[in-house]
Amino acid sequence: RIGLRINIALSDEAGRSHIQNSLKVGRFGFAPDSLKAGGWRLEAESSLCVVSLHGHTSTTDRSLWCYETITNTLCRIAREYFPETIEYINIGGGFFGRMHPDMPFKDAPTFDDYAETICGILNNDEWASSKRPTLVIEPGVAMAADGVSFITKVVSVKEIGGRTFVTVDGSAFNTKPTFHSLNMPHQVITQHAGGPVKTYSVVGSTCMEKDVLLSDITASVPCCGDFIRIDNIGAYTLVMTPSFINPAPAIVVDDSGRYRLIRKKQTLEEIFSSYSF
Repeated sequence: RIGLRINIALSDEAGRSHIQNSLKVGRFGFAPDSLKAGGWRLEAESSLCVVSLHGHTSTTDRSLWCYETITNTLCRIAREYFPETIEYINIGGGFFGRMHPDMPFKDAPTFDDYAETICGILNNDEWASSKRPTLVIEPGVAMAADGVSFITKVVSVKEIGGRTFVTVDGSAFNTKPTFHSLNMPHQVITQHAGGPVKTYSVVGSTCMEKDVLLSDITASVPCCGDFIRIDNIGAYTLVMTPSFINPAPAIVVDDSGRYRLIRKKQTLEEIFSSYSF
């Protein structure tokens, strides 16, 4: 019993690619055109049975159209090549999760929108409505994205060339390791009275000019010793943060008002423990 990952073409009628980074062709999965020959080879092997089709494709916009295309493609392939054996249809993940009001995705699809689109196709497709395959989804990012915040301390405030830079003891690796351009929801935690309102950027403590956590924020400028909380960083930050200049920070969980340490701050000894000198 095996599954096949399918390479999904996500170029719309205008020829615009919806694959991550606008790539024209994704690199994962079997191309649908190659499945006919592959299917015959599988049928010749009595020990193999294709019971699952998988269509995860990382997209640029996470739109309903992308999941409509993925679902339709998997149903078509099941109907044409494996109509009697497919038991699972795996749409993959990459969905939008719960949106903070400060996020610039006002028209992002909701969980209900995705469900109605995907299940609407499965219910109306002749093969799927007859065979009733199990629907599998992978909503890890959508579930975890708003579950983690990063709290970092302001260590300096300076003016250079007419611009204000607020330097913190963390880095963009802790908040957006892909270095995207979005400003995540954030809040200054301070015991000081509001300072002058200026446009400033929050920059990290590494040696890279592009280490920018928040760009061009217009608000009261934080003071040294203040903290900044940046939200919605729970998707990939913990696993993609390298030991670059800053050791990995501690992780604390709010358990109904009782705070528990679930990961201690990384030490230099731990970083070097796997090396031999």
